[in-house]
Amino acid sequence: MIECQKNNRGWILVDAMFGIVIISFVVLALMASYIQTTKSTSYSDKATQATYIAQRGLESLKKYDGGITAPVLPATTTSGIFTITYQQDAITKQLSHIAALNIAPVRIIVTWPEPNTQKTNTIQVSSYYFYYDNP
Repeated sequence: MIECQKNNRGWILVDAMFGIVIISFVVLALMASYIQTTKSTSYSDKATQATYIAQRGLESLKKYDGGITAPVLPATTTSGIFTITYQQDAITKQLSHIAALNIAPVRIIVTWPEPNTQKTNTIQVSSYYFYYDNP
Protein backbone atom coordinates (compact mmCIF):
# COMPACT_ATOMS: atom_id res chain seq x y z
CA MET A 1 0.00 0.00 0.00
CA ILE A 2 2.75 2.42 0.69
CA GLU A 3 4.12 1.81 -2.79
CA CYS A 4 0.71 2.69 -4.34
CA GLN A 5 0.65 6.06 -2.55
CA LYS A 6 4.09 6.93 -3.89
CA ASN A 7 2.92 6.45 -7.50
CA ASN A 8 -0.11 8.74 -7.00
CA ARG A 9 1.84 11.75 -5.80
CA GLY A 10 1.26 14.85 -7.87
CA TRP A 11 -2.13 13.76 -9.23
CA ILE A 12 -3.98 16.07 -6.86
CA LEU A 13 -2.07 18.99 -8.35
CA VAL A 14 -2.85 17.82 -11.90
CA ASP A 15 -6.55 17.39 -11.05
CA ALA A 16 -6.69 20.84 -9.45
CA MET A 17 -5.01 22.47 -12.46
CA PHE A 18 -7.37 20.65 -14.83
CA GLY A 19 -10.35 21.91 -12.79
CA ILE A 20 -8.99 25.48 -12.88
CA VAL A 21 -8.65 25.29 -16.68
CA ILE A 22 -12.24 24.09 -17.06
CA ILE A 23 -13.55 26.82 -14.74
CA SER A 24 -11.51 29.41 -16.66
CA PHE A 25 -13.12 28.37 -19.97
CA VAL A 26 -16.58 28.59 -18.42
CA VAL A 27 -15.88 32.06 -17.00
CA LEU A 28 -14.49 33.27 -20.34
CA ALA A 29 -17.54 31.95 -22.18
CA LEU A 30 -19.86 33.71 -19.73
CA MET A 31 -17.92 36.96 -20.10
CA ALA A 32 -18.08 36.76 -23.91
CA SER A 33 -21.81 36.10 -23.71
CA TYR A 34 -22.29 39.07 -21.37
CA ILE A 35 -20.35 41.40 -23.67
CA GLN A 36 -22.35 40.31 -26.74
CA THR A 37 -25.63 40.68 -24.89
CA THR A 38 -24.66 44.17 -23.72
CA LYS A 39 -23.81 45.22 -27.29
CA SER A 40 -27.07 43.81 -28.62
CA THR A 41 -29.09 45.54 -25.92
CA SER A 42 -27.34 48.84 -26.61
CA TYR A 43 -28.02 48.57 -30.36
CA SER A 44 -31.65 47.63 -29.74
CA ASP A 45 -32.11 50.61 -27.43
CA LYS A 46 -30.59 53.03 -29.94
CA ALA A 47 -32.60 51.53 -32.83
CA THR A 48 -35.82 51.94 -30.86
CA GLN A 49 -34.97 55.57 -30.09
CA ALA A 50 -34.07 56.22 -33.74
CA THR A 51 -37.32 54.69 -34.96
CA TYR A 52 -39.28 56.83 -32.51
CA ILE A 53 -37.46 59.97 -33.70
CA ALA A 54 -38.15 59.07 -37.35
CA GLN A 55 -41.83 58.42 -36.69
CA ARG A 56 -42.10 61.67 -34.74
CA GLY A 57 -40.49 63.45 -37.68
CA LEU A 58 -43.02 61.97 -40.10
CA GLU A 59 -45.85 63.02 -37.80
CA SER A 60 -44.48 66.57 -37.64
CA LEU A 61 -44.80 66.84 -41.44
CA LYS A 62 -48.55 66.31 -41.36
CA LYS A 63 -50.52 69.38 -42.30
CA TYR A 64 -53.64 70.11 -40.32
CA ASP A 65 -54.74 72.91 -42.67
CA GLY A 66 -56.59 70.59 -45.02
CA GLY A 67 -53.49 69.31 -46.78
CA ILE A 68 -53.38 72.04 -49.41
CA THR A 69 -49.64 71.89 -50.03
CA ALA A 70 -46.98 69.22 -50.07
CA PRO A 71 -45.09 68.92 -46.79
CA VAL A 72 -42.07 71.19 -46.42
CA LEU A 73 -39.04 69.15 -45.47
CA PRO A 74 -36.79 70.64 -42.78
CA ALA A 75 -33.02 70.66 -43.02
CA THR A 76 -30.85 67.94 -41.51
CA THR A 77 -30.98 68.19 -37.73
CA THR A 78 -29.42 66.49 -34.76
CA SER A 79 -30.93 65.18 -31.56
CA GLY A 80 -28.29 64.01 -29.12
CA ILE A 81 -26.18 61.44 -30.94
CA PHE A 82 -28.76 61.05 -33.73
CA THR A 83 -28.62 62.83 -37.09
CA ILE A 84 -32.01 63.21 -38.79
CA THR A 85 -32.16 63.70 -42.57
CA TYR A 86 -35.40 64.40 -44.43
CA GLN A 87 -35.56 63.40 -48.10
CA GLN A 88 -38.20 63.40 -50.77
CA ASP A 89 -38.01 60.04 -52.51
CA ALA A 90 -36.97 61.23 -55.99
CA ILE A 91 -37.42 57.87 -57.74
CA THR A 92 -41.05 57.49 -56.66
CA LYS A 93 -41.75 61.16 -57.31
CA GLN A 94 -40.63 60.80 -60.94
CA LEU A 95 -43.19 58.09 -61.67
CA SER A 96 -45.92 59.75 -63.71
CA HIS A 97 -48.88 58.06 -62.04
CA ILE A 98 -47.59 59.04 -58.58
CA ALA A 99 -46.85 62.64 -59.58
CA ALA A 100 -50.37 63.03 -61.03
CA LEU A 101 -51.96 62.00 -57.72
CA ASN A 102 -50.28 64.75 -55.68
CA ILE A 103 -48.52 62.30 -53.44
CA ALA A 104 -45.34 63.43 -51.73
CA PRO A 105 -43.12 60.45 -50.85
CA VAL A 106 -40.96 61.29 -47.82
CA ARG A 107 -38.11 59.33 -46.27
CA ILE A 108 -36.52 60.12 -42.93
CA ILE A 109 -33.07 58.70 -42.28
CA VAL A 110 -31.77 58.59 -38.72
CA THR A 111 -28.09 57.74 -38.20
CA TRP A 112 -25.99 57.36 -35.08
CA PRO A 113 -22.37 56.34 -34.46
CA GLU A 114 -21.40 52.97 -33.04
CA PRO A 115 -19.47 53.50 -29.78
CA ASN A 116 -15.70 53.03 -30.01
CA THR A 117 -15.78 52.32 -33.77
CA GLN A 118 -16.01 54.23 -37.04
CA LYS A 119 -19.26 52.42 -37.96
CA THR A 120 -22.58 54.24 -38.20
CA ASN A 121 -26.02 52.67 -37.90
CA THR A 122 -29.02 53.78 -39.94
CA ILE A 123 -32.80 53.53 -39.64
CA GLN A 124 -35.02 54.65 -42.55
CA VAL A 125 -38.75 55.30 -42.34
CA SER A 126 -40.84 56.21 -45.38
CA SER A 127 -44.33 57.56 -45.82
CA TYR A 128 -46.53 59.09 -48.49
CA TYR A 129 -48.40 62.34 -48.01
CA PHE A 130 -51.42 63.15 -50.14
CA TYR A 131 -52.16 66.83 -50.67
CA TYR A 132 -54.77 68.75 -52.61
CA ASP A 133 -53.51 70.75 -55.54
CA ASN A 134 -55.21 74.09 -55.07
CA PRO A 135 -56.03 75.46 -58.58
